[in-house]
Amino acid sequence: MKFIFLLFSLAVVSARVPLVPQDHRVNHGVQHGVNPSWPDFPPEACFLPVDQEPCIPDIMGIIPVWRWDVLTNRCVKDWYRVACTRTRNNFATATECGYIAGLVCGRVGQK
Repeated sequence: MKFIFLLFSLAVVSARVPLVPQDHRVNHGVQHGVNPSWPDFPPEACFLPVDQEPCIPDIMGIIPVWRWDVLTNRCVKDWYRVACTRTRNNFATATECGYIAGLVCGRVGQK
């Protein structure tokens, strides 16, 4: 009986504690309210769409996000397809977009 209780307790603890750290998990969705950690935001990222291939088949859904628009030189609202791979030009809020992309992309084309 003690052995069964021990196995059950171990199963409960294992289910609650992630084995992979959160920042190493693949996430095809946007975590609103959580700043993505882009260690570097290269100027090339200013020209990217919010998502790109490959996409997982049979998964549908879109999430409103913000991206840098090089034509208007500002952050604009866009839609992220959750089945596809997220690019660096994909932010949960306008503030986050302006803070990260605005600093880099605002200088693109300036000399």
